Amino acid sequence: MSKLGFTWFLHIILLGGIVGLVGCDTAIFHPKLAEGEIEYDVTYPVMDPDNVMADFMPKEMTLRFKDNKFITNLSAGMGMFRTNFVGDCETHKMSHLVKMVNKKYTTKYDDNSVDILNKAYEDYTIVETNDTRIIAGYECPKLWVIFTDVSMPSFELFYTTDISIKDPNWSLPFKGVDGVLMAYDMKRNGIIMRLEATRVSKVEVDDSEFIVPQEYESVSIKHMEEELDKLFDTFNY
Repeated sequence: MSKLGFTWFLHIILLGGIVGLVGCDTAIFHPKLAEGEIEYDVTYPVMDPDNVMADFMPKEMTLRFKDNKFITNLSAGMGMFRTNFVGDCETHKMSHLVKMVNKKYTTKYDDNSVDILNKAYEDYTIVETNDTRIIAGYECPKLWVIFTDVSMPSFELFYTTDISIKDPNWSLPFKGVDGVLMAYDMKRNGIIMRLEATRVSKVEVDDSEFIVPQEYESVSIKHMEEELDKLFDTFNY
């Protein structure tokens, strides 16, 4: 083989190796992302798969973020039910928006009231591990969340510090985790959801996304909880 032919042969081998690495479940170098979108798959680890309402449950969630603000979006029933959390990680203020058929409600949370939202997580321990996992291209440390109440199943939690959101978990039960959650369980209104990131995208997020639309009726936290409890009782028989 000529010297030129051998050089091309090496290039092909190296290119094949690079393509192989990209195709595998390997971490990708990311500059710290301060604006973009995370897409999550949503599953229900303890829900009976024969529950006739399972097909109407949300299957994915998006989280869009910019300037330490965020908005999450979950929808189900062909858009008949939708819930959003719009929060500011610097001021620790958050609005919860819910659309139920023809009803649109919003309520507000802050540091003093957000524990009401996280009441299912009153007594648990976070255990660090040396394990990591690649999720959506990010190498994520693994934690265990273990509950004193044995009726609450323990679960693995993965997070990344390579997405630049200040104090991202102030409104969640896992305030002590200093990173954006990439895989975790969440119990709300009696239903346990498993959320796992599938893609992180650098996209432009308009400031208007963090403004609560005027057509949403402002209600108390208690009223919002009562409305959601009535709705989700349907899924718990």
